[in-house]
This record gives sequence, C-alpha cells and structure tokens, in this order.
Amino acid sequence: MNDDRIIDFKSSAWTDSRKVAEYASIMHRRTGTISLKNAVELGLCERYAIGRELVDVGTGTGRAGIMFARKGYRVTGIDISQAMLDQARREAAGTPIELIQADLANLPLPSESCDTLLSLNVFMHFPHWREVLREWVRVVRPSGRLIFDVHSMDHVDAVARWREVDPRTLLEVENRPETFVLRLRARELAAEATRLGTTVVALVPYHAIFHGASCNFWLSGSAASGPFHDRLLSWFGVDERLFAFGRFLEERCFGALTTRATGRYMVVLAKEPDDGRNDALLRRMDELDEILANRPTLARLQPYLKEDVTAWRRDLADHLGYRPNLVLLSIYLSAAARTANLDGLIAEAVGPATWARLCELQRRRALDDALVRFAREWYTGAEATLAYDGVDLADATHYPLMGDLLDAAYFRGRGVAR
Repeated sequence: MNDDRIIDFKSSAWTDSRKVAEYASIMHRRTGTISLKNAVELGLCERYAIGRELVDVGTGTGRAGIMFARKGYRVTGIDISQAMLDQARREAAGTPIELIQADLANLPLPSESCDTLLSLNVFMHFPHWREVLREWVRVVRPSGRLIFDVHSMDHVDAVARWREVDPRTLLEVENRPETFVLRLRARELAAEATRLGTTVVALVPYHAIFHGASCNFWLSGSAASGPFHDRLLSWFGVDERLFAFGRFLEERCFGALTTRATGRYMVVLAKEPDDGRNDALLRRMDELDEILANRPTLARLQPYLKEDVTAWRRDLADHLGYRPNLVLLSIYLSAAARTANLDGLIAEAVGPATWARLCELQRRRALDDALVRFAREWYTGAEATLAYDGVDLADATHYPLMGDLLDAAYFRGRGVAR
C-alpha cells in the first residue's frame, strides 16, 4: 500500500462534526466492552504517567486528556481534526485544558517541554511510525515517559505458526487505507527505542476480550468467536461483577503475558539510555513464552508475574463464585485447550471443584453444538425435498426438534422425568 494514501486518509477521517458527535456518544455508552476498554487503557495511562505536565497526542474528544486535567495535571491536547477539538472543548465543560490543532508528526511544542506524552488509539493508524516516534521523543523531557498502544505482529506470527498458515492470510482485511493498522514486533520496537536513546519500561498486552479491529486471533473459531460470547460481553456495561471479572482477565491475566498473547499492547518508554535493559526485557519475554508453550505451572510462572500467585488465586476464586463469570471463563477455556494446551495450568489455578464445573459447562456446550448441527442438517442429502408450496418444511422443524433433542439429552438421558 502507498504510505501517503494511508496518511492522507487517516488524517482526514474525522473532519465531519456529525461523525465526531456520533463517535462521542458511542464512547459514553455503557454497553458492550466500551466501558471496559476505557477502564483498561486509562488505568494503564495512570499507572505509568509521571510528572505534572502532559501532552495528549490525537486527543480526539479528550477521553484521556480531560481525565488527567481533572486530576490536576497541566494538559495539552493535540489533534489534526478541529471537529474533534471542538467536541473535546464541549466534553471538558470548563476543565482547564489547552487544545491545539496540529499533525502528530509535527508538534508545535518546544523540545523537552513535557513530562509525559500519551496517545491512545492513534499511533497504530500511521505507517510512518519511526518519524512519529522520533518527534514524540523530542518533546519529552529527560527521564520522561511516552505511553501509546500499537497492534501486535508477534501475536499474528504466533497464531499463524500454530495454524500453519502465512501470517498475511490473517491480515487480509487490513490491506486497504481505511482498514490499515500498524503491527509491530516487540523486537523492532525495542530496536528503534534503543536507537532513539529510550528504554522500554513495559509492553503490556491487552484487548484480549474486546470487540473491534484488534481481534484476538487465538479465539477465532472457538466458542469465544460466536454469538453466545458476544451476547455475554454485551452485559459488561450493566453487570458490575461481570465487568470486574473482565478487567481482572485483561489486567491480571493477559496483561501479565507477552506480545504474543493478544492483538494489541501498550508501550511505555522512558527517555533515558537503556543500558542493556531493552535486550533484558526481550529475553524475559522469550523465557515466559517458552514456559507457556511447555505445560506451564504456577510455580514456573511466579518469577515472571507482577504479583503473588496466592493472592491472585484468591481473587480469581472470588470472581468465579459468580456463575456468569464461570460461564465466560469456560468459553475462553475452549480456545485455550485448542491453541496453547493450557488445561493443566487453568485446572491448577481454579482448583478441582471449580475445574469440574468448568468441564461440565464445556460438555454441555459441546452437546448443544452437536444437537444444533443435527437439527439444522438432518434432512440435507435426502432424496425427496421436504417442502410444500415452496416452503422448506424441514428447516421449519428446527426449533421443535431442538427442544425434543435437548429434552432427551438433559432429562430422559439421565432418567429424570420433566
């Protein structure tokens, strides 16, 4: 693809004020995983931001910048879209924040003028990432921080190896300017960070269970890529316990892994020479991936985790005491069993009683899938067409037949009268 075409398209995508207003209304909805995505991304920004002067590049409607301004930070929000800046001003509702229209690769700021530069869901849209990163490093003070997200090519490579396919087959949808996303391997990002005189503080995988373009390819083809999973996620905005478990999965499970785990990761850089720390971080990631690929145990993982395993298991047990959370985990178990052979690790983490409940949910789901396939397909290949006056009678029997099959499987098969 032509880089200039991508840059022009992405830069001019948000000039329509009506489109911006619609986007702003979506970001305020407590439906689906939008609220979870906001919590995870803003939580990462709060964890790693330093100092009191902050620049929010590609501020959009001010999702991150306004939050920091309300916490007392001196914030400059920059966006190429005046329509976005106008909406951000409305969203700020009097909160002091400086808003400037400018290109992300040509910031109208003095060198070394901020403590933290952050940018959410922006860096990944542009192919000239080295030029952009060089400019961002310029405006950050020595020992300051840069925080931004990007899509993971390590994730694509790992899934492609497991499926024995060319990685490009997973990315066909991204081969147009309007769908382009930047995918970087941790090694190429770390190499550029070293060249710019910066240290990689953290590479935090996330977006494991959200909807959206940054899909988790490990989940494709599993129960986690179907309508039942999507319906369950739709309750995140109104079910506080389900939301809390989603955040636990994102931050304390996937967030403790490597850039192979999910389709997106948050990058945290410090403007200081790495002194070998970048290579050390990459080696640690390789070691963790090797453990995960070879029947991991909690004891082997403990040195690589960010918290004590005992406390983590206790919190996991609390979450799984709520049945919708147990159902959600059983869905992800269907993907883990297929892709990474993690059954033993999950069984160890949840304990024997909860593991038995998860296995029963898996068995029931497998039975449901088999019955649905039979109810939909039993008449295919029949010599006579089961139709009357153009109406497919066989397909019309799907629901009552499914009811009878479930009745037989769940009740009569167990010797129980309904």
